[in-house]
This record gives sequence, C-alpha cells and structure tokens, in this order.
Amino acid sequence: AAIAGSAFHEAYRTWETSGRLLRPSALFVNTYNRLLEEEKAVTPLCDWKVWGRGTKVIEDIDKRRESGAKQLDVYANRCRSGTSTILRLPNGELALEVPFEVEIGGTVVRGAVDKVYVTQEGTNVVRDLKTGVREHSAFQLGVYSFALNSLYDLKIWWGDYYYAKDDTVTPPTDLSNFDEQYLDTQFRAIDAAVAANTFVAQPGPDCFNCSVKPFCREFS
Repeated sequence: AAIAGSAFHEAYRTWETSGRLLRPSALFVNTYNRLLEEEKAVTPLCDWKVWGRGTKVIEDIDKRRESGAKQLDVYANRCRSGTSTILRLPNGELALEVPFEVEIGGTVVRGAVDKVYVTQEGTNVVRDLKTGVREHSAFQLGVYSFALNSLYDLKIWWGDYYYAKDDTVTPPTDLSNFDEQYLDTQFRAIDAAVAANTFVAQPGPDCFNCSVKPFCREFS
C-alpha cells in the first residue's frame, strides 16, 4: 500500500512536469515496479505481510499495480477536464511535491506538499492526494498552507483532499485559522507527549492499519 501511494505521487508529478505528454497508467506501472524492486532489496519478499484475511502478498501486489494504474488515469482525466492550473513557484517550478522546512514556534517542521493549484477565479488552493484512508481533520492542509505562506508568501487560505479510491474531492476548507499560535500549541503538545512517553489510544476506523496495534491495550 505504501509503495502504491508513493508510485501514485511520483508518477503524477512526472506526468504533469512532462507537459502531460506521457501515459499516466504506464508511468505508474513503471514507477511501482521500480519501487517494489528497491523495497525487495531491503526486505525480502518472504517477510512481507498484508492486512486482511485470505490475501496473499503476490495477489496484493498485482491488485495494487492494476488499481493504482486505473486511479492515476482517472485523476489525470479529471485534471485534463478541469479549469484549474498548477501554481508556479517564484523559481518557476510547478508547485508539485514541494519540500519545506519551517520553524513553527519552537518546532522545526519538515514535509512536502503534494500540489497547489489555482482556480479559474485566481484562488490558490493546497491539495493533498490520498490513496489510502480518509482524513478526519484539515490539520495537515493547515500546516502546508502555513509553511508555503511563510516561505513563499503565496497567500494560500484554502485546501482540499483528493481521494483516489473513489475519485472524490472534499469541499474547500478555510485554513485561515491555522495560524502560528495554534500550530505551535499543537506541536508543543505532541512533543510533550513524546518526551513523557504518553501515547493515548484513539480507537477508530484507522486502527486496522496502525503499526502499533499489536502493542495497544485496547486490543491486547
């Protein structure tokens, strides 16, 4: 699943930066296969596991190759038929997979923004591309908008999530409340919890793919 997600992002960026001249599904398959081989070199295939009952590793690999190729084709078609454009950064590059490092209060935050697009009306919108579970908070988008506004003064106050599994986009979310004071409070709370080794269980729909579920008292 992680490899499929990485392949989707990398292949989409390659498709956009090529001037949309390449075939999206072919880009995905080539990228997916390359990332698979790189991962196999680190972790032998015999050690791989998948979530769910009755699913075999090879079957899961093949299924995600096929579904990922279809998902990227669908998203590319959505982009072709839309009226928005990809924002260009001050250095002239397209705002795709934009790396950032910014200090928020007393915390250095690093990441990469999937995409910033400009609506037909001229509004800058930050978008995160999701190939997995649905998000329940706009916090990630808020961090992205703050980082890009701080580094490039792009005036991004709106954001959305795109879900590749069902080709849907969330309604635009107002991100103006995610200012430095609020984000600093949240990151300080996270740092304090890590320092105190305090991790409160939050049972919910995402538990099925949680990497620490085997050690969680909610399930043990």
